[in-house]
Amino acid sequence: MSTNDVDAITPAQEVDRWRNRKIFAYTCLGMIIAASIYAMGVVPFIGFTPDKLQFESMVITWLYTLCSAIIGAYIGAATVVHIKSGNGMFTND
Repeated sequence: MSTNDVDAITPAQEVDRWRNRKIFAYTCLGMIIAASIYAMGVVPFIGFTPDKLQFESMVITWLYTLCSAIIGAYIGAATVVHIKSGNGMFTND
């Protein structure tokens, strides 16, 4: 399948794509903040056993890693699009 066979994306669809990506990135940021509040504010008062704390630590570590990768991918893609459009600081003006 060549690129000529693929339907072009309309500007409205492109705006929707970026809006959805932005919502996903902000959702992940909210999850990181909520997990941090949970880890620092709730867990010390519940009295988990060491095994349970180790499991909680592992889950939060994976959550931070996943959400950070999603946020980084959004910021990276937005930066590349911004630079390619000629608005970036790396243009030859």
